[in-house]
Amino acid sequence: MVQEAFVADPGRRPVPEQRRQLTPRLTKTDSSQATTYGHYAGDAVLSTFAEIIRRNVRKGDIVARTGGEEFVLVLDHISEEEAFAFSERVRRAVETGRFPGVSAMEPVTCSFGLARALPGEPFWTTVRRADKALYQAKRSGRNQTRAEWQADNHADARA
Repeated sequence: MVQEAFVADPGRRPVPEQRRQLTPRLTKTDSSQATTYGHYAGDAVLSTFAEIIRRNVRKGDIVARTGGEEFVLVLDHISEEEAFAFSERVRRAVETGRFPGVSAMEPVTCSFGLARALPGEPFWTTVRRADKALYQAKRSGRNQTRAEWQADNHADARA
């Protein structure tokens, strides 16, 4: 289920204790949908994007739109390799997907940033680390997945 999240006041949505060892990740479309396609088509792109994510998550996973074109995904009991493979599967589904109001000549793409929660770490601190990995993916050409545990992200994601 895709839910809206309130980033401005993250304390309003506490993370249950059993969910502290999850892999939060951020995903974001690689261009401003409203600017690129107009508001109607941009909304349709975001709806289709959310549906692709919804079809790929498991029961117990959490998906929240945190604003604009950015989503936080929290996957329960998943290895780093599985989290990376999940992100790549969704990224490829978006890249090859059909989006209402968008020409097939203009593919919609997205990038993922991955981070694993550290013991005792506040949820939004983990999300900030995933955000750094996401922006490393964008700086590196977009339409890709970056994980903080990758050697080329380690220093950047922990800064």
